[in-house]
Amino acid sequence: MKSYKKIDMNNDNAYYFINKVKHTLTSKNNINKNDLMSIGEFIDLLKCEGISDVTFKNMRDWDNKGILPAYRVPQGKSREDVRYYSNEHLNMVKEILYLKSVGLELPDIYKIMFENEDANIIFLYKSVKNLEDFKRMKDVIKNIDEMEKELIVPIIKNIKNEFIKNNDKIDESYIKKLIFNYKNADLDSEDITMLSFILMLLSAFSSYNEEDNSFDKKKFSDFMTDIISKY
Repeated sequence: MKSYKKIDMNNDNAYYFINKVKHTLTSKNNINKNDLMSIGEFIDLLKCEGISDVTFKNMRDWDNKGILPAYRVPQGKSREDVRYYSNEHLNMVKEILYLKSVGLELPDIYKIMFENEDANIIFLYKSVKNLEDFKRMKDVIKNIDEMEKELIVPIIKNIKNEFIKNNDKIDESYIKKLIFNYKNADLDSEDITMLSFILMLLSAFSSYNEEDNSFDKKKFSDFMTDIISKY
């Protein structure tokens, strides 16, 4: 399981990122104590902001996993420290909920918010279902010349046989138009995965020259870069 860096919010500032912009969550020692809210008061604030699906369990879990570090006040040896929050935590909750809504999990959210990792890179990596798929993709790329005649060309020919039935022309301008429309469409993650795969196949078809049985790898690479930028 991911090991999160624990922050002592009573003594240290926490630094986090929203849209690559750095923000500061001020330590308890340097904040006006009148600005602090109990966990119950903070959840009431969330409800006033139209956020009604965050529970006490969520708040404790997010604190324990480091993506929403709370201020702590000891309550004796036999009781758990009481958590307190500030208005700054509100922006963090909104960002957490947004990132969750687009399909990211807590380890991904931690990387984005506290390690300033690029969300697009994380999405791209997650689009490959598992590490074995990723390794196989790398092997195909490394052996592209050997794979070309045995795998790529036969697949492209099969695509042509099926696709050409309803389309007379699949040239570079046609593919670019499809990619443009795809990149500017509002799609959910499943649609993005499926459509990007289809576009990759069509791009491969467009990069294949039947006359001399050749495959333009640079052209195909340019198509791929354009498609992947959707992520």
